[in-house]
Amino acid sequence: MLLSPRRAFCDENGKPLQLSKGTAGKSGRRKLCVTDWDGDGKADFLLNSSSANFLHQVGFKDGCWLFKDEGPLVKQNIEGHDVSPTTVDFDNDGVPDFLGGAEDGKFYFLKNPRSSK
Repeated sequence: MLLSPRRAFCDENGKPLQLSKGTAGKSGRRKLCVTDWDGDGKADFLLNSSSANFLHQVGFKDGCWLFKDEGPLVKQNIEGHDVSPTTVDFDNDGVPDFLGGAEDGKFYFLKNPRSSK
């Protein structure tokens, strides 16, 4: 039996995440990538922004995963209008690095600060 969907992703205070400020998509589209960015064994989100915001998973409570928005990975604005965040491991060190495709037609690469290479 398929149950009704529920709001299982919340901020650190337990309020359901709302990734756009408007209703019904009125404030733009949001793209995200699920990855363990900080290496703590929990899935985090990289959310499109001026580069990509790091939504750090900080816990699990009452059937909900809790996330804290740690802000953009870098201060440089690469979006133009929208960034499509994903992760890659080109150097095979086992640590995900950021790759963003932006509307200027370019790719932007950021090595994860945890990387040893």
